[in-house]
Amino acid sequence: RNPSQAILGGLLAAVILVFAVAGPLIAIRQAKLARDEFTARQQAFDEARRVRVVYRQATQHYTQFVELLETLIGNLPQDSPRRSQLSSVYNDLAWFLVMSPDPQLWDPPHARDLSELAVRHAPNDAACWQTLGVTHYRMENWKDCQEALRKSRSLQSQTTGFDLLFLAMASLQQGRRDEAATTYRQFQDWRQDAPS
Repeated sequence: RNPSQAILGGLLAAVILVFAVAGPLIAIRQAKLARDEFTARQQAFDEARRVRVVYRQATQHYTQFVELLETLIGNLPQDSPRRSQLSSVYNDLAWFLVMSPDPQLWDPPHARDLSELAVRHAPNDAACWQTLGVTHYRMENWKDCQEALRKSRSLQSQTTGFDLLFLAMASLQQGRRDEAATTYRQFQDWRQDAPS
């Protein structure tokens, strides 16, 4: 026998042996990866189902809350100070839904509904109109934003910075740069004069 053929035969036998041993090891590894992926998908599916249940329950609680608040406000006389206090609950929740530090918590459509209820029950409350204006801004309803913020300003003895800032931004979104610049300068003046 030729020594080079013997070496080649030995190498070929070694390669076949490696494949014979490595093949099952690779198959075992692939099976483990598949099992891990299946487990992860099952856990994700279970979590998604749990989140759907929690969301459904939260929606039911939210609906019940609004119905209860509407009943409470509806049972009060028009001139009752409690009416305004209860409507501030709507306003505070709406404000949170458009001004939370975490933008993932923003929910402008629900905030709009709540702030419209607040304005309906407390039409002379500047804060409610301000929230409605900011809500419209978040929904990109620039004209409605400005209308609500102007109403807010008309109800205040002193304008707040939020009104001015969002008015300026809404003007800019509509392409009215001069108006936006003027309002923004008013905001900057307000900020310099505002107590720290």
